[in-house]
Amino acid sequence: MQKKSNTLALKRKARNARHWALITLLEFHEKGQLLLEPPSRFDRNRESSLYRLFVFTVIRHLSRLDRLIFYLTEKEATRLDPEVRVGLELGLAQAMTPERVKPHAALHETVELMTWLGHEKLKGFINANLRRYQREETALTRRLGAEPAAIFYSHPAWMVERWQAQYGKPKATAILQANQEQADIHLVIRPGLDPEALRAELRQGGVEMSPTSLAVEQAQGLFDLQRFVQGDLLVQDLSGQKLVRLLAGLPKESLLDACASPGGKLFHAEWLYGGEIRRLVGLELDEGRMQRLQDNHKRLKSKAVLLMGDAKQPALQEQFQLVLADVPCSSTGVIQKHPEIKWGRKPEDFKTNQAEQLALLQGLVPLVAGGGHLVYSTCSLEQEENQEVVNLFLAAHPEFQIKPFAPGDEITPEGFFQALPRPGQMGTFAAVLAKKQP
Repeated sequence: MQKKSNTLALKRKARNARHWALITLLEFHEKGQLLLEPPSRFDRNRESSLYRLFVFTVIRHLSRLDRLIFYLTEKEATRLDPEVRVGLELGLAQAMTPERVKPHAALHETVELMTWLGHEKLKGFINANLRRYQREETALTRRLGAEPAAIFYSHPAWMVERWQAQYGKPKATAILQANQEQADIHLVIRPGLDPEALRAELRQGGVEMSPTSLAVEQAQGLFDLQRFVQGDLLVQDLSGQKLVRLLAGLPKESLLDACASPGGKLFHAEWLYGGEIRRLVGLELDEGRMQRLQDNHKRLKSKAVLLMGDAKQPALQEQFQLVLADVPCSSTGVIQKHPEIKWGRKPEDFKTNQAEQLALLQGLVPLVAGGGHLVYSTCSLEQEENQEVVNLFLAAHPEFQIKPFAPGDEITPEGFFQALPRPGQMGTFAAVLAKKQP
């Protein structure tokens, strides 16, 4: 049995991004959970940014890194002492990001982690293996290219196999490749503002922007800018933005977002369709998520009414023309943003989620007015949470029927919206269910 590390003792003496990254990764390996330190833990924004870069690079490329460790040491990574394994993972991960960390600094600082840990005798072992990687990087990378997709793209084998079966190998490979990209932050700007002028203003403020869209490549400092603080910017992934725009043709004099936090769809809909909406309500069950929703509501100066409540048993005594249900799910479509998701999911999770999703839709049925629409959406790539939920719901509720989206690149033959992960975009599924007039 692999020994455990005394992370409590390490936390008392941690001083920089590498120290905290090592601690976080030790806990990730031991507990199977990613417990990130808050930005307030660090004295400078750069340290917080480096910490997250180190942690997410290791988790995103975990199988690949551990296979490299096997090539270098001829030992399975899981059989090494935890501190040695994580030290090598961190050193190799930094070697993969030379644009952010200089190779000599990556090697020196990783070796010095052993001194910080009190393992002076291990410095030579870490140093020798990282130097060997630097010498043989081309050959080792070529060797990785012959590995199965699950190793090369660092995903669980069962996940790769089910996506290949569901989407075909070319699309599955594109998803795997996209998931290995660092996610951009996409912005929606308040109507009436000039996107080009705002892009120039953000760059002047030190935020690195994509040249072709309102996508932030390096978010350091973004949330401190006056434009963000005063509510001129809304953060929402590209696929979420597309879904909100697809709602254009639906009546929405009254609109309920039944799973509202953090508010991307709610507030974007208010900005786009404010002239059409007479009553706008956001419902949220979780107190922590409600606080985040309220913070965004205040910052964006929204007129929406926010209510605490359970969509499965809503206390509302009114009906709405449009009800949005962006339901809790496995989140396999947002691995690009949260790479730890792929290591924390199990195949049986999807059926478990399905039961919860159906219960939530069942609770919302009375809130949809006759002639109104229920929009079901997830950030899942799994049929059990998407198409199967829709089909099971329709079988139980003949008063609803599918209202297909207009044909388009990301519209399935059944009329569903299905945006798959690609560079700059995460995965989203949505279906519009129309309720017949009584």
